[in-house]
Amino acid sequence: MKRIKNVKPKAARRSLKIEYRVNEEEYTQTAANSKACGLTMSDYCRKFNLGYRPKLRMTEREIEAFNKLGDARGDLVKVTNALKGLSNEQRLAIFRNNQAFMRTWIDGVNSLINQWDALAEEYKD
Repeated sequence: MKRIKNVKPKAARRSLKIEYRVNEEEYTQTAANSKACGLTMSDYCRKFNLGYRPKLRMTEREIEAFNKLGDARGDLVKVTNALKGLSNEQRLAIFRNNQAFMRTWIDGVNSLINQWDALAEEYKD
C-alpha cells in the first residue's frame, strides 16, 4: 500500500490589491503593531482584515520569565527522578536519617519557591 505524503497545497498567488488611505498616526501604529508581531505590514493587515488577531512577540521580560519557569521545571524533574526509583522505606530512611540530604532538599525546594515568588511578583502588575 502506498503511503500518501503530507503535502501542503500551494497557496494561491496573490495578484489582487486592496488599497486604502490612512493618516500618519494610523500608519505609524500599524507599522509598530506589525513589527511587534514580527510580520510585514501586508501580512499584518491581511491577517487582521481576515479576522485573525496577530499575536505580539514575547517581550524580553516574558522571555526571561519563560526561561525561569523552564529552570524551575528542570529542577522539579531532577527531584522527581531522584526519588522515583526508591521504595517508600528508602525515601523515609533518606529523609529521617540523612540531615545533609534533608538540608539539600529543603534548600532546593526553597530555591524553587523563591523563583516562583519572584515571577509572581514580577507579573503582578
